[in-house]
Formats: sequence, structure tokens, C-alpha cells
Amino acid sequence: MSLWIKHDGDSYEKLFASSLDSMKPRGSWSKEAMGMVRLLNNALVSKVQHGAQDDYTPLPNKKHPGVEGHTRFAAFRESEATFLPTMASCEAFYKKWSLHWPYDAAGNFTGAAQQ
Repeated sequence: MSLWIKHDGDSYEKLFASSLDSMKPRGSWSKEAMGMVRLLNNALVSKVQHGAQDDYTPLPNKKHPGVEGHTRFAAFRESEATFLPTMASCEAFYKKWSLHWPYDAAGNFTGAAQQ
């Protein structure tokens, strides 16, 4: 999961939905991220239940779960939902909108977008 705020034109700003304390995998989020997730959850049947995997940087002795080629995704852009049936289709969606794709070709996490 990844959250982005659209600005004028087609530029996007990253909205981090992960612990504000990078040393804790669970913790408080920013007010902006909490507000966005509450807004989304008011409209979704299956609610957002955890922070953004794309924003989670694990502790040095832990491994990020990454993604797999067969993983399915849903993208929501300007109130339109798009089913993305594979990792490659999700990566193409990110690239189409110039969003940071934090995984390599094998699905290993390469690092979150910069705040």
C-alpha cells in the first residue's frame, strides 16, 4: 500500500502511512496519514488495516516482506479503482504516474520513497 496526494497537474507528493518512529514497526502515524486512511475506510468495504508496506523500512536484523510476481493489487486514483493482477502491472501503474516503485525485479524491497 502506498498513499500519494495529487497536486496541480499530474505531480504527486508521498504521504507516509507508517510509524513516525523508524525504530518501531508499529506506532503513531502523522495526522495527515490517519485522516486519509479514515477517509478511505469510510468508503471501503474491506478496510485498510495496517500501515503502508511501501513505507515500512525494517530494523537492520529484519527482512521486508517484499512482493511476489503473482501478488494482486488494487489502485485507487481520483475515485477510480483499478485491479492490477500482478507485480508487473502494479509497477507499470506506479511508473505511469511517476511514483516511486520500492521493489526490484524479484520483488525485494529497495527502500521507501524519501519523505
